[in-house]
Amino acid sequence: MGIENKVIAITGASSGIGEGAARLLAGRGAKVVMGARRTERLAQIADEIRAAGGTVSYRALDVTDRADFEAFIAAAEAEFGRLLGYPPGHRPEGPAADAAARARGWDARHGRPWPRVR
Repeated sequence: MGIENKVIAITGASSGIGEGAARLLAGRGAKVVMGARRTERLAQIADEIRAAGGTVSYRALDVTDRADFEAFIAAAEAEFGRLLGYPPGHRPEGPAADAAARARGWDARHGRPWPRVR
């Protein structure tokens, strides 16, 4: 089974491994939906992927917000169709699905916001 025309949602796509995965998979023919907080960076990456012939879209995403994540997945499927699979650790029925609850628990235990990688 090839990756061509498969729909893939990538979180953390504004840099690092997420950015690299988006570029690689779009370059191999996948329909990629990128999500991250830094939308200006996502726009730049999307423009570069499109210029290279890839199919890509993006939207702002905070993975610690369950509703935001669900909207991200819904938007990806509305635009391109059913996803090939969910991003690792983010299946709706999986034990790691409620990232927002984990963040709230952290806040309560530590008295400060959930740490974010910048």
